[in-house]
Amino acid sequence: MTTLVKPFILEILLARVGAIARRVATIELPPASAGGVTLDRNRRVAIRLGKEIALTRKQFELLETLVRRPGLITTREQLIEAGWGVTADVKENTLDVYIHGLRSKLEDQSDKGRPLIKTVHGSGYMFVVA
Repeated sequence: MTTLVKPFILEILLARVGAIARRVATIELPPASAGGVTLDRNRRVAIRLGKEIALTRKQFELLETLVRRPGLITTREQLIEAGWGVTADVKENTLDVYIHGLRSKLEDQSDKGRPLIKTVHGSGYMFVVA
């Protein structure tokens, strides 16, 4: 374990936090599954109704954030942080475009009228399970 002496230089602090985040990112996570969608983070694959769904990296990160919180509201800020990072200056419209893309990829003819990703106006999005 390394210590950081006060006063510290912000760039050094950010570099150390980044290094820790990279180490944590290499830990294998168990597959996430909810609402008939299974995500395998290690292979970056989404599976629904027996079919693999090709997702971009950001789409995968957004979907994973939603799937790991089934039935709960995930705020726009939480999704932006998951897809672009804490310091990103992302317009909310950009998030809407990615969510629209996710919805269209997850949609199946048998599920018309039952979206997996529900908009919660004024709050964010919810991954619907039921």
